[in-house]
Amino acid sequence: MKKIILLLLITISVKSFSQTFNGVEISGNISAAVEKFKLKGFKLSKKEENIYIMSGVLFNEQIELFLFATPITRQYAKCVVYFPEQSWFLLKRDYNKFVNLFDEKYGYHTSQYEFFSDPYYEGDGYELNALMLDKCTYATFWELAKVSMSVSISKYKQVELVYENTSIMNALQTERQKQQSRIF
Repeated sequence: MKKIILLLLITISVKSFSQTFNGVEISGNISAAVEKFKLKGFKLSKKEENIYIMSGVLFNEQIELFLFATPITRQYAKCVVYFPEQSWFLLKRDYNKFVNLFDEKYGYHTSQYEFFSDPYYEGDGYELNALMLDKCTYATFWELAKVSMSVSISKYKQVELVYENTSIMNALQTERQKQQSRIF
């Protein structure tokens, strides 16, 4: 009986944090998710076809939040967070901070890529140029049962966090294919 209760608690705890960002579940109707972020103080900046761009404060920093929806069923599939533009030193510090935080919360990462391509290298003073030219890669990934996440340094000199609901992302691809087949 104790093993069943323990297994149930582990399943509930994994399920409770594995599909949320900032307390908002990455699933369900996209409009409901947008409203939940609004209640947390985020503002809708722009709405494109299946993308909602919001701004707000996280960790005392102004962030951009991109929410992606499936085109037909309007399900909340993916969340991308961009922190403010920074110097290389601060980018790397914050990147490492989030990698360590995610490792503690979700378990050790699945894969990690950290390198510069010729002629750039860390310490040459041109790290930000390397970023903008796609000659620098810093990205760490976690693959869980229902969600995948990543922490990276983007070519826009920002730390980027990505959360994807795996099953809804599969539905997103299927719905896009259906739309394309109707057009062509």
